[in-house]
Parts: sequence; structure tokens; C-alpha cells
Amino acid sequence: MTQEASPKKIDPKILLVVGAVLAFIIIFNMRDRSPADNDARSRSPIKQQAVPSQNAANKQTTGQGRKYWNDIGAKQLEEGKFQEALNSFQKVIDLDPRQTAGYNNKGITFTKLQQYDQAINSFKQAIAIDSTFTDAFFGLGKSFELKKQTEKALLYYNKTLQLDPQSKRTLLRVGNIYDQQKNYTKAINIYRQTLQIDPEYYTAHYNIGNAFLDQKQIDSAIVHYNAAIKINPEYAKPYVNLAHCVRTKGDSAQAQIYFRKALALDPELQSRVKKAK
Repeated sequence: MTQEASPKKIDPKILLVVGAVLAFIIIFNMRDRSPADNDARSRSPIKQQAVPSQNAANKQTTGQGRKYWNDIGAKQLEEGKFQEALNSFQKVIDLDPRQTAGYNNKGITFTKLQQYDQAINSFKQAIAIDSTFTDAFFGLGKSFELKKQTEKALLYYNKTLQLDPQSKRTLLRVGNIYDQQKNYTKAINIYRQTLQIDPEYYTAHYNIGNAFLDQKQIDSAIVHYNAAIKINPEYAKPYVNLAHCVRTKGDSAQAQIYFRKALALDPELQSRVKKAK
């Protein structure tokens, strides 16, 4: 009677290498050049554009006025409780219909819900009250950008920049639009404008690196990814693309180092890789 051979055990080191390679391949498909979503102004002070009604003033003194509901809405927005946030921001408006913060924050919340038409309507209501409200112009630009209506997005981003030429977040998004249109020269020039405003703006370095990488200018891309990491060593994205760059240049060992660093810094990347395995 012949005995069936037991299956060969695979060396754990081989499994580790295979897993790393698979993860390495996966992460190269996850590059994201979008700017950090840090443009919400939900906690900005409420502008005093109009004298509140007596009823609103009374509620202010009892602790449930405009600032109270604005802060509650901001917390709900951060926690992802979008419908609750909308209700809280509406109470700001109910207390004083000329408070731009309520409309602006409703616009931000609608944007999070991907209800862009409602967001646009809210931002326009804020601008109807205050035609110099830069946050609302920025919100309009972002809403149209997310609707893939880039010409309108650029129109409102440019209005934002007319009111606030130092707006880094606006310049960054304008640069991203040109980058997506493969107008890399213009995109890089705009990203560099943000670095003139703030030399420590690491996201701009990262996006410049991406623009160079798309043009296969690997050495230039590496310079800017390293610059981003020097400013913020905890920023995971540049490590991912650095891994790609040095691997392209034939240094697989260094690529693995950068790749592991990216995974260590970004738990979301780790969870995606684990699911893929």
C-alpha cells in the first residue's frame, strides 16, 4: 500500500517575500494626487453681518445661539453625522437668515454627501449675502470640480484668488485641474506659487513630484518627494511614489524600504493590502 506523500511545507520567508511583492504591486495602483481634504471651514467664526433679531439675541444669552449650533454642527460634520450637521447649520440660519456661516457650512456638508447641486445653492446663498466671502467662492469651485465641470470650477477658483491671492488650497486645486488635463507645465508653475507663499507646503512638493513622474522625469520627481518628506516625515504618499521611482531606476531593495515605510505610516494602506491578500 503506497503512502500518500505529505504536502511540502513552504518556507515562511518565501511567503513573506511573496506577500511583500503582492502588496508592492497593489500599492502602485493606489496613487492619489488629490489634495488633502482640509478645506472645510466649519469652525470658522460666524461673521457679524447683521444685527440678530431680539429672539435670536435671547437665545444667544441662554447658550443656544448661532455659535452654539455652529459648533454642534461642526462636531457632527467631523464625526460624519451629515444629516444632523445639516439640521444644526439650519438652526444657525433660522436664528439669523443673514449669517453666511450657516449657508457655507451647509454647502460643505452637502459636498460631503456628494449632493453637489444643493451645495452650490447653499454657497450661492452665502455669496448673495456677502459678495466677498472667499470660503463660499472656494466651495463653489470645489463643487463644480467634483461635478467634473472644470471650466466653472476654474471660474470660481479664480474669483477666490482675486479675493485672496494667498489661498494655498485654491492654488493647489487649480494646479490639480491642469495636472489632470496633462498640462504639466502650467500645473507645476501653479504648485510653485504655493511654495512661494509657504516654502513648507509639503503637499505642493508631492504634487510637483507627481507631475514630473507622469512625464517620466524620475530624478526631478525624486527631488520633490524627498522635499515633501523632509518637511513632513509622517506623510505616507511620497514614500509610495519614491518606491516606484527607485524601483524604476533598478533599486528594488530601497523600493521595499520606502514601501514598508508608507505602510507603517498609513493604516488605511495596510488594511487595503491585508484585504487584497
